[in-house]
Amino acid sequence: MRINHTRGIRNGDCLRIRAQLTAAEYSEVRRMSRSWLRWPGVVAQHHTALVLGAGLIVATIGALTYGDKDGSWYALAAVWLVIGAVAAWAVRNRRKKTAADLLGVNARLPKYSVVSSDGIRFERGVGAEPAAILTWRSVTKWREGRLVIVLFVRNRAFFPLPKMGLEPQELEYLRGLLSTSIAASRMR
Repeated sequence: MRINHTRGIRNGDCLRIRAQLTAAEYSEVRRMSRSWLRWPGVVAQHHTALVLGAGLIVATIGALTYGDKDGSWYALAAVWLVIGAVAAWAVRNRRKKTAADLLGVNARLPKYSVVSSDGIRFERGVGAEPAAILTWRSVTKWREGRLVIVLFVRNRAFFPLPKMGLEPQELEYLRGLLSTSIAASRMR
């Protein structure tokens, strides 16, 4: 018998889910786990660049409005060219870092997550000893995205469950289990 390891395998009241993330799933997890309070910190870190960018925009509008009388337009174009090159380098560098981060995350993640009414058991392989067990009491909330379900744990940690390959009835079973188990653990 051949087993497709990318699909969920429902065995009794347990659901085995592939735990390794694809690049798209990792990107969605990062978006879902970031707080909206992150943006004031980003602005505070890069305030100098924002002020310089605003000054450059004002200078460009002034050059376009009042014309190029003294040849300063070439210097302004050179500054925009440098800014474009730095922005392209930053985007390329961020993509490389994200790919390296994904490799590191997948190296730390278990191979499978086995979801049951007791909690989630993380396995390094089929039939292997569980690497860890996460009970429903430690899960504070869950959010569902297009590609993943993210479980948030008490100490601000989170764990993603990829949805790729799950049948609709398996997904409904998982949603129902999460809704009832996490709500019941809050009442205890």
